[in-house]
Amino acid sequence: ESVTLNGLLYNVNTLQAFKTADKNKLLAQCVEKNFDLLNQGATFTNVGSVATFVVLAYADLKKHTFVYWFGFPTLKMERPQLPKLVHDASVP
Repeated sequence: ESVTLNGLLYNVNTLQAFKTADKNKLLAQCVEKNFDLLNQGATFTNVGSVATFVVLAYADLKKHTFVYWFGFPTLKMERPQLPKLVHDASVP
């Protein structure tokens, strides 16, 4: 079984551009995309549409070095909901 995930890849040309990239802004763009999808009617039954990611990458092909950063935005509830415990009558 497989799942297709949509994400954003930002490949920069210099190590300095990688270091100075605004990672919070990249995550915010990914979250905005998720909210847009949810507002358009996407549901959690189609995981690939709402489970997104962002990758910031720099590759130095001459030195064979690769630097990367992954971001996985999540939704945060204002008031966390704890699951209700169900008592199993068969357990003493």
